[in-house]
Amino acid sequence: MTTNRLVVLAVAGLALLVLGTGCSGDKKSANDVSADVTSDAAGDVTESDVEGMDLSEDMGAEDVEVDLAPDLADPEDVAGDTGSDIDDPCDPDPCTVPPPDLYCSEDGTKVMWSTGPGTCSVDEDGQAQCDFAKGSEDCAVDDKVCEDGVCVTQEDPCDPNPCTDAPAPYCEDDGMTAVVAVSPGECTVNDGGDVQCDYVEESTNCADDEKACQDGACVEIEPDCTSHCDCTQGMSCIDGECTLVQPLQFCCGQEGCPYGQTCFDESDVQGSCGLMDGEFTGKIVFNEVLSDGSTDIDPNGGDDSGDSLEDEFIEFVNVSDEAIDLGGFTILEETMPNVPRHTFAPGTVLGPGLAAVVFGGGDATEATATAMFFVANAADPGLPYGLSLNNDGDAVKLLDAAGALVAEFNYGGDSGLEPAFDESLTRLPDKTGEFVPHSQAAGAEGAIFSPGTKLDGTGF
Repeated sequence: MTTNRLVVLAVAGLALLVLGTGCSGDKKSANDVSADVTSDAAGDVTESDVEGMDLSEDMGAEDVEVDLAPDLADPEDVAGDTGSDIDDPCDPDPCTVPPPDLYCSEDGTKVMWSTGPGTCSVDEDGQAQCDFAKGSEDCAVDDKVCEDGVCVTQEDPCDPNPCTDAPAPYCEDDGMTAVVAVSPGECTVNDGGDVQCDYVEESTNCADDEKACQDGACVEIEPDCTSHCDCTQGMSCIDGECTLVQPLQFCCGQEGCPYGQTCFDESDVQGSCGLMDGEFTGKIVFNEVLSDGSTDIDPNGGDDSGDSLEDEFIEFVNVSDEAIDLGGFTILEETMPNVPRHTFAPGTVLGPGLAAVVFGGGDATEATATAMFFVANAADPGLPYGLSLNNDGDAVKLLDAAGALVAEFNYGGDSGLEPAFDESLTRLPDKTGEFVPHSQAAGAEGAIFSPGTKLDGTGF
């Protein structure tokens, strides 16, 4: 506040004090004071006018406070005046009419809608928010469901019955039981609303009619073979099946049956002329034979690149579950059937599942955990040709110490097994399969032989 305005207020207060109290003496009259105030308000008041007034005696501090107070605004008036200027989004009430919405409840059983009037509130952004009560209609009362806000009749997914495509028939693991699913099946709807078909299965034991199960049907049994000639070398036809290991029968009395040749006895069972089976027959099988030693690789670990006689070898495996003492066992071949090519020393034991390999000459490698290696000992009394296997075909036999036939291997000629050149013949799979050229066997990866190991090079 400026000095002039303060002076005017002070003078005005003093004039009011003099008039109200009726003071006399040397004080100015009311008219004089009024004239002075009017004159001072017009701008004629000077600093000397103020100094000439006796303010200390005639005007107290409380008089100034009383005079100034009415000129200040009341805080409550200010607050009330300010609030009246803010718009209320809920005045007038916008929530008098509900939206015309119809929708379904989450479980799809009721039609839902909004009812009014609603309740208006202001959200954080100062916007009006309407909350309406909800009305509903239960569709399930009439066995209906809610779709797009309307109760409609629910279609039955099982009407008509979709379960008319029964699964294909199949055979049980026994190979003799045929299983057929009966159509139509029973239709049900699971909790997820998906259709589920259940079919009744009917089983038939084909063996009751002396038939076999094939693709879920009982069919006449087609035998694998009707004679031994239908089977590959080393297998016999027994009850319509080619069986790998069968006891070879003694049939030396048969006319036109030279020693060492294959024959059939009166029961049409395959045998060998002049040889009987023994206690070890079928417990050992030939697994791999190399008749052509002229290969680019030395199979017996010698320093040569291949020898047509020394590198020939025979591999056989003990397929029984017991150890077999090979002491006195001999190896014979067709060219000189009465002279053993190799005789095993006493105490030579071949464990179950293990292999023995006999080379025609050269050097033999050290025994491994799954195989033993030998060199044909025909040097005493003296045979210059080791195993002497013919490349075009031969018959190799393993006899026990009593002279009974243990195992036999025939190739070339009338055997039905073509010889292999520059590689061995091996069973695929090992021990049980048919003979094939080694390089063509799955898992051999082109190797031409694998003496003392499986055809893939792993141990027995």
